[in-house]
Amino acid sequence: MTKKIAAFVCGATLAFSAVCSATVAPEKIGIAGVNPGMSESALVAAVGQPNSKSPKGDDWYYNGFTVEFDKDRPGVVEEITTRNAGISTAAGISVGQNVSVLNALGQADKTDPDNDETEYTRYSNDYSKKLEVDVVNGVIVKISCKLR
Repeated sequence: MTKKIAAFVCGATLAFSAVCSATVAPEKIGIAGVNPGMSESALVAAVGQPNSKSPKGDDWYYNGFTVEFDKDRPGVVEEITTRNAGISTAAGISVGQNVSVLNALGQADKTDPDNDETEYTRYSNDYSKKLEVDVVNGVIVKISCKLR
């Protein structure tokens, strides 16, 4: 009987934790005023022309961040990435900060440890976007915002 009660409690806890995942508002998933899903014209209106582009033109390079366009949907921003401490997300997170700042977004939806680096992932509440934060020795080293 005790085993059945313990199994029920564990199952209920797992079910509850799955329902209470830490999702983020879609507008909070972006870097430097650029959001996944944004059109090329909206990108240029928000941050101007890039400093340079990849040979195919699907990667645009700005001071401190990179914008990658969706290869299946030209003109749609698929991913924004930064490794620069001077650039922050819409939620105020930036490279160089302590991992504890991620607590403001709630528990990660996914955690992927790999040697000395851990990637924390949070999904938008409509699951159309995701925020990935790479951490080494407790410090944020890379931030990516992507379409899913």
